[in-house]
Amino acid sequence: AQPPTDEDRHFLNEMPLLPFSRMALINALDSYRDFWLRNEDGSPCQSYVAQLRQDGADRWLFLAPLAPPLNKDVDAGRPLTILISGHYRPECYDTQTGAVRPYHYGRRTRGGFEQDVVGRTILHEFLYGYDSLLLRLTPWEGASAPAEDQPAPASASPTAQEWTEGLPYSLVEPNVLLLDMAEYKLDGDTDFAPREEILRLDNLCRSRLGLRRRPSQQTQPWAMPPEEIRHHVTLRFEIESDIPMTENLWLAMEHPETARICLNGTPVSSEANGFYVDIALRKLPLPALQKGRNILEVTLPFGERYVLENLYLLGNFGVQVRGSRARLTELPGAVVFGNLAEQGFPFYGGIFTYHLPFRGTGRAMQIASTYFRGALITAAIDGKPAGRILYSPYTLTLPALPDGEEHTLSLSLYPSRYNTFGSVHLCDETRLWYGPGAWRSQGASWSYEYCLHRSGILKS
Repeated sequence: AQPPTDEDRHFLNEMPLLPFSRMALINALDSYRDFWLRNEDGSPCQSYVAQLRQDGADRWLFLAPLAPPLNKDVDAGRPLTILISGHYRPECYDTQTGAVRPYHYGRRTRGGFEQDVVGRTILHEFLYGYDSLLLRLTPWEGASAPAEDQPAPASASPTAQEWTEGLPYSLVEPNVLLLDMAEYKLDGDTDFAPREEILRLDNLCRSRLGLRRRPSQQTQPWAMPPEEIRHHVTLRFEIESDIPMTENLWLAMEHPETARICLNGTPVSSEANGFYVDIALRKLPLPALQKGRNILEVTLPFGERYVLENLYLLGNFGVQVRGSRARLTELPGAVVFGNLAEQGFPFYGGIFTYHLPFRGTGRAMQIASTYFRGALITAAIDGKPAGRILYSPYTLTLPALPDGEEHTLSLSLYPSRYNTFGSVHLCDETRLWYGPGAWRSQGASWSYEYCLHRSGILKS
């Protein structure tokens, strides 16, 4: 190595010496920063990713959280201070609604901004766990000194009303009983084999016929060449019902034209009438169900290309699940806030609407639904859309209505279809990614008992 020259020594002597620490380096480079994020106590905020772009004379700053909140049900939010090098008039572009919100000069609360003497713009925000910010920064030389603090806009007063009793409700589609556990026999067998889960009995039949078992990763049947039908499997489902049903009863299944179906010994036509959720799940009208034990037999072609899938019983009934068994009950007349899977709807995945009677107060009201399981909640007053609840803090401001006037608030929950089509025998609650293997779990990850997700508005 070459020894340092006099010029090298002079350069090194002119450079500042820093302790070997992250904060020392950050502080030394502070004057070169374009923007800063600060927590309420002034410490650096490291919970967001950011991008700053130049657009002509303007700049655009986008902030988004690094990760979901640790507890999405209890999200208190956090004050955030954004410091930007240069003097700008900021505007917030709402990426959900397209609305543009200005910031108010001189306000030191959410939605306000200031300018300091060292040439920075200071924005005051309050963000919840799912909030992001898209800011347009337009060069602006406003007042040289901060204006007096302006009051934040008044928020609506929450109502004290809670609904803890039974509530009327409505469905957008029939309730559903998942048929995924059946006794079965193959080809000329005289006796039915014991009850088994559909995907597992599919592989048991393949093993008997010397066919390749279907692993967690497999070619879809439609991508395989045509195959001559040489084998058939008969599935026998036992359906227990607390009530007789004589109408509005359907069976949903794939390829009903290839099946022979009998309910309590009565042949069922394979001519479909509509579909259930997916156009591939065809609906077949069924004859009456009797109170007590009912037997549904479905004979299907089987082979390399022909696979067994779940079936679905649809109708105006309730469903009660106990362990690995489910039975039909009377459709509930009312529900309460809580898990819908425990109130007669364990496999239901359609929109579920609660109807809440209330009285106007003469002023704007705020409704909060902070504990629910579903994608979102939409609200309507007397059938007219009133907004949605999607992100924390899970509140919605309702318009002022005359004091004492009676109305109906309808809250429509959009649940997941997990309990209908998901891997309901997987008992690994830490699993984050669901591929084909989730439906074919083994060992400690498998459960014959149904492992259902909670669904519904869970508290008043």
